[in-house]
Amino acid sequence: AFILGESPEELRETGELLRQRSTLDWLNQTWRSRAERCGRLTIPEDPFYAESYCRLVEEGASALMYTGDGLPWTGGPSGFSDFAMVLFEPRFIADIIAQSLSGFRPRKPDEPPPGDLSYSLAGALGPLPDAALYYRMTGDKEFFRLHAEVLAFARERLSDLLRMRKGEPYLFPSKMLWDGPSRGDYHTGSNVLAWLAFDGIARVAREAYGGNQLADEWSAIATKVKQDILRHCVGEGTLGPRFYEGVNADGTFVAGHDGEEAFTTLMPFFGFCEADDPRYVNHARLALSQENPLYVP
Repeated sequence: AFILGESPEELRETGELLRQRSTLDWLNQTWRSRAERCGRLTIPEDPFYAESYCRLVEEGASALMYTGDGLPWTGGPSGFSDFAMVLFEPRFIADIIAQSLSGFRPRKPDEPPPGDLSYSLAGALGPLPDAALYYRMTGDKEFFRLHAEVLAFARERLSDLLRMRKGEPYLFPSKMLWDGPSRGDYHTGSNVLAWLAFDGIARVAREAYGGNQLADEWSAIATKVKQDILRHCVGEGTLGPRFYEGVNADGTFVAGHDGEEAFTTLMPFFGFCEADDPRYVNHARLALSQENPLYVP
């Protein structure tokens, strides 16, 4: 077995724990835990689809762990897993938000803003998309009232991002996703994530912090971002109108469907569009078509 730990002592203790039961016992416990967490999904016409949904949940959960002293630790595709696990383990998301901002202090007036936020728009947004989804799923006002740093970070970071944006369209530049390049001058998925942050944190500001004016400002910005994603990041393809991976300032599109880029794929989960929106469906169909320059049969 491959064991992770923060120290030799922790590795030894974990090994001893594993040896207390047989492999079959651990497997049965895992199955019972999964049944309790996910319930039973039955689709007689397509049993594999029902099973694959549970497998996706397990894949997300496998990337989420806690250290021996109770701190959350994310590995693998952590950002994507965080979003999904807000449905199943919202406490983990709350811990991620709190840990991410534990050392945050608002800048002093004479301090310069951080480095190039356009390097990665997803990275620059920090835990704000998580916070938006967490509140939507739980309505946990008390958490946000106990963590005023969420609002302080949102004020500072969203203001920085607005200063970074120039001209039209009302979209934000981003050079990279995380460690892979963003395609186009305006990357569709990254701007969807920005929309989620502005839209979701506007609701948090209004309902948890009583900041109605700030909420109105952020909500108006979210509306502009969404309108321009729909106006500029949708174009015709051989499959019909669809979302493109990115768009350039001159209006040309950048084709592609990159597995590293999950934000466009997650649009229905974020609430950006419906799952049967033809533009979204055609984007998904592109993944396994010859029109996708990244597709390898």
